[in-house]
Amino acid sequence: AGPGGVYIAWRLASDGGMSAEDICVVERLDRVGGRILSLRNQGPLGDLVVDLGAYRFPDAPMHINAPGYPVFLYAPLTSHLVENRLNLSTMPYEPGMPNSTMQKIVDDDGQNLGYVTFVEAMYNSTVKMGVRYFFGSEVISIGENSEGSLELGLPGDASIVAEQVVLNLPMRPLTRLLFNSKLNPQNHDHDHDHHGHDHHHAPHDDDDVGEKNHRPSLRMRRYPSVLNKVRPKFAVKLYVHYDDAWWINYLNLTFGEFNSSAHGDAYAPLQGRYHDGHTRYDDTTNKWRGFLEAVYAYSDETYEYYAPFQTSYMDPYVRLEQTDPVANSMLEAVHNSLVQFHKDALDAANVFDKVSSMTPKLALLSAWGPESTGFGGGVHYNLPTVVDPVAKDALQPFANMPIYVANEAFGTMRLENGTLGSEHGWAECSLVMAENILTKKFGLNPPSWIPTDDYEKFVQL
Repeated sequence: AGPGGVYIAWRLASDGGMSAEDICVVERLDRVGGRILSLRNQGPLGDLVVDLGAYRFPDAPMHINAPGYPVFLYAPLTSHLVENRLNLSTMPYEPGMPNSTMQKIVDDDGQNLGYVTFVEAMYNSTVKMGVRYFFGSEVISIGENSEGSLELGLPGDASIVAEQVVLNLPMRPLTRLLFNSKLNPQNHDHDHDHHGHDHHHAPHDDDDVGEKNHRPSLRMRRYPSVLNKVRPKFAVKLYVHYDDAWWINYLNLTFGEFNSSAHGDAYAPLQGRYHDGHTRYDDTTNKWRGFLEAVYAYSDETYEYYAPFQTSYMDPYVRLEQTDPVANSMLEAVHNSLVQFHKDALDAANVFDKVSSMTPKLALLSAWGPESTGFGGGVHYNLPTVVDPVAKDALQPFANMPIYVANEAFGTMRLENGTLGSEHGWAECSLVMAENILTKKFGLNPPSWIPTDDYEKFVQL
């Protein structure tokens, strides 16, 4: 139930693709959003929002010309969906960059609302229409039953039989699903188009071959090579809460980035932004308070430093609280790094000792890597040997079978001329794949809320 999966259900139910009661969404977690993970009611007063996953979108064409990273970015499907169709309020994510078109979702007062809001809006609409969601469950195998329908295996020998299946899975979980399914390259005697799928009982790591052989098999001549052309990239985000937002109150740092690779027993690597974390002005103290984004990194070294502290099995995030000795050791190391990195500025403002004593009581950490069950990474990239984008071929990787794939892992952003590029990592990538499945495989018309020119150039595959 990431953005692509919920979008499929929403469009099918609201735009006449099929009856809402015939749409089932299976989700391992107890929430929608996937790698869009918005935590609300955070901080001592419960009035702050932290996005520990995806968080922004470019609502108009923009260029990033950073050294070694020249890229064109535009997410027309996301932006028109959020701003025109769902009528959500947005404001600039990077107000200090005049050329940036990045937006974030906010409430009527301009406070962060969480990027997952747009996925929740679609979800709430589908629930009212009658779409069925199965939270806390997981598709663990897929196969064809004796009638030629697809059967999706769930834990406990439960299964769902459906006419068509959309897999809104990243690369690693999708690979695991297919590995746990019984594949039958010999069964070619019926090549007719069929309209059924299977959420079928698939094995855990300790299941034996005998159990696997009793499941419905998945007919295919070979594993689709297109699914093996991308790999996950690890990501980590860390937000530290301060009752006294010293970077704003004493240093007037409201925009920009900072980076420090120094770390050890007393220090932690930093790679953050002053404008990202949610802060609020407190009229009673006449000071700002809130979260500082201390880390947002894709480097393996930084990930390996923080990942051991992310111990949650279900969702890839954890609360680091001062009352826990292990968590407090991390809080102290991060705080020491922040203070030392800003030492000159703090000395100039004559507040070094004051800020040094402000050891934080809370931080929120997300680590998206191999340990993040159900995700396997933060974003994806094409293998170096891959020349052509994979999105179009990945839409229906199994020939003549109604199994479709929509996920950021296999989709990429467009170049300025509208051709597919190599930039993964955006909700737009999943939404575009989902939209093309709807029009090419389910027969829906393009939505009326996105301009035709944008649709034909940046959405249509």
